[in-house]
Amino acid sequence: MARMRKIVSNLLFALLLIVLVMSTFYLVKGKMEGDGSPEMAGYKLMVVLSGSMSPTFNAGSIVGVKPVDPEEIAIGDIITYRKDVDSETVITHRVVEVGREGKGLVFITRGDANDSVDPDPVPARNVIGRVEFYIPYAGYFIKFIRSKYGLVLVVIPALFIVLGELRNVYRYLSRAKSTSEEEVEP
Repeated sequence: MARMRKIVSNLLFALLLIVLVMSTFYLVKGKMEGDGSPEMAGYKLMVVLSGSMSPTFNAGSIVGVKPVDPEEIAIGDIITYRKDVDSETVITHRVVEVGREGKGLVFITRGDANDSVDPDPVPARNVIGRVEFYIPYAGYFIKFIRSKYGLVLVVIPALFIVLGELRNVYRYLSRAKSTSEEEVEP
């Protein structure tokens, strides 16, 4: 029974450590990239702020947005785009129509929770990418760790845990090395 408890304890600790390291990575990388949305494994991770895509995903979810050629976007795809090319306002809605305006490709979009299409067509140049996956509620955690309280309650303790574990590994390796050197000496 004690052995099982130790295994479960180690697994929970490893899971917590992974979550803390990933959270710290997300926070630091997001700050470095300027827009607060880090890119991991080719996906831009963004927090959903409104319920316009409910019930598909709700506010507080994280969406994984993959940059794609606008020609690959089809009706029914969910895209993330900037309201204007230079705008910081980012919107994630479903494509309900694909068309041409002049020589350019445009998308007519609508939030799943909305009754009507968005008033302005989305030019292809404004598209950040297509939503490939989402993680419900994870955005709340990300918003928390980006706050002052999150920094104090999550990020700093995570760094102490990681540094403590690195110190333990170093001590273990030092002991193993000194033990092997003692065995080799005549």
